[in-house]
Amino acid sequence: MNKPKISILVPVYNVEKYLTECIDSITNQTYKNIEIILVDDGSTDNSGAMCDEYTKKDSRIKVIHQKNQGLATVRNVSVAAATGDYIGFVDSDDFISPNMYSDMILIAQEKKADIVMCNLGYVNEAGTEIPNYHSAKPISKKELTGTEFVRELCNDYNSIYVVTVNKIYRRSLFEEICYPNGKINEDEAVIHRIAHKCTKIVFTSKIHYFYRQQPTSIMNKTFSAKRLDEIDALLDRVSFLKKHNYDNDSIINCEMYLIHICTSLFKKLDLKQHEHKSALKKYHKAIKPICKELLKSSIPTKNERIMLFFVKANPFLYLKIFNQKRK
Repeated sequence: MNKPKISILVPVYNVEKYLTECIDSITNQTYKNIEIILVDDGSTDNSGAMCDEYTKKDSRIKVIHQKNQGLATVRNVSVAAATGDYIGFVDSDDFISPNMYSDMILIAQEKKADIVMCNLGYVNEAGTEIPNYHSAKPISKKELTGTEFVRELCNDYNSIYVVTVNKIYRRSLFEEICYPNGKINEDEAVIHRIAHKCTKIVFTSKIHYFYRQQPTSIMNKTFSAKRLDEIDALLDRVSFLKKHNYDNDSIINCEMYLIHICTSLFKKLDLKQHEHKSALKKYHKAIKPICKELLKSSIPTKNERIMLFFVKANPFLYLKIFNQKRK
């Protein structure tokens, strides 16, 4: 059996504390036919220089330096530079098991899979494993078509389906697909589009990727209006499902998840800030017709119907009635 090349793409930004552990976990893979593309996104610490030093140690490593443009743009730049048959992503404050890519490429070849995905392990800043508490439910060994994957994502939302880093992808899947430049939640924005193109997606129950929980991560920073990018990603998913004639239950469940995310994020807005107030008006206009249609369906519970009613009518009133703390 031939050995396909895997391009491993690593965004790098001010991670000198963790970068050695990350890159070493990639260069020490038991699967050797890899290229490693490090994209230094305008680091202001020693990360960029550390990347350059690694090119002297391992000819498989290529470094791209650019001004800071954010994770989505970095992913697009690295995908464009990749030459492998498959693509994998590793974030530079995380690390992977020695057998991650040997195990996953074997599955990809044996099953003729477009995507292979594994479980995540969660570690603290020191790299010690901690309980998996970020709502991600472990996955079991199984096979799905791309449309089945999208339906499962919508009907029983599991963030482990969404994250970019626990998968290898056939590189051709990224043709005509880009991460949304300047946005966060970039993985949420594209996973349904990538999966829809797949003939087969295979899950392994093994934990190969170790995701570091730290207070400085994007999702743990003080709330800003950028967090509302998740709403745009989910609005796109709803539109995509309708365009491609997914079943009604999947669409409704995706819409309900969208509304729950909206209300969760709306509660964190500071309506004294013009940017936040304008954003609430913008997204209320987008979700009002969705709330109206959901109220006609049988899926929402009684409490969800109350929420939908008030959000459809006036999200400002919803926040006032339920006395939610605004940050």
